[in-house]
Amino acid sequence: MAEYVFTLRNVRKALGDKVVLDNVTLSFLHGAKIGVVGPNGTGKSTMLKIMAGLEHPSNGDALLDPGATVGMLQQEPPLSEGRTVLDNVEEAVGTVKSKLDRFHQITEELADPDADYD
Repeated sequence: MAEYVFTLRNVRKALGDKVVLDNVTLSFLHGAKIGVVGPNGTGKSTMLKIMAGLEHPSNGDALLDPGATVGMLQQEPPLSEGRTVLDNVEEAVGTVKSKLDRFHQITEELADPDADYD
């Protein structure tokens, strides 16, 4: 495991003529809790998209520790029109919910004192 779970090194991101991030360097330790705060238009969302692998820097490096994963909840997630909020949320978390349901099923089976594992 690397010392840092994620590192941005000398990252620059330009959108046309507008430089959104300029020479940004930062690193996060494993288990760190971070917050990104700043005025509108200063590159917060762009930096988070680079960290999530949804965008790439114009220059510099975005390095994720091998084996680590990044998840991102979009600021304005795509929604299916004509569906309720609950339906949209259930659609978005469906894969994770299936895995969690399977985990609970397995733990219940393992907790059964009469189970035969042979």
